[in-house]
Amino acid sequence: YLQYKTQLSKIPGIHVLDLQSEDFDCNYQYIVCHVDEATFGLSRNELVAVMEAENIFARRYFNPSVHKMAPYCSRAQHQQHLPVSEFLATVCLVLPTGASLSFGDIENVVSVVRWAYEMKSEIRQHLQAHPPLETLVIPFEYPTLSTRSQTK
Repeated sequence: YLQYKTQLSKIPGIHVLDLQSEDFDCNYQYIVCHVDEATFGLSRNELVAVMEAENIFARRYFNPSVHKMAPYCSRAQHQQHLPVSEFLATVCLVLPTGASLSFGDIENVVSVVRWAYEMKSEIRQHLQAHPPLETLVIPFEYPTLSTRSQTK
């Protein structure tokens, strides 16, 4: 956590959630970052696409917002606009962590984030011309095991 926080604090627009407090104990299970698109120059999703291209497993945190997920979204009282929750669902990112991650691995993750910041214009231009698969609309459904067994 401290290596991430120290190194990422040097990159404009990347803010690591402060987990050090006398009010609570933290097990540092998650390294949560906020990507400020206006300062960093790329959105959280664009940064995730870069990290995925570099085989770094970073996740969008609380995406979509919890109130938009089943079973909550099906209840009338939860079908409301929660602007803070919806905003956080677009900017929060969880970085790789765990016992198998070395200091060198963390430095590699930070280097990719730093490179993405330095190359933001080129990256955005590339992603607009070649969107990641998750943004493409596939006009058909892939067969599942259950639908394949029904066709036999």
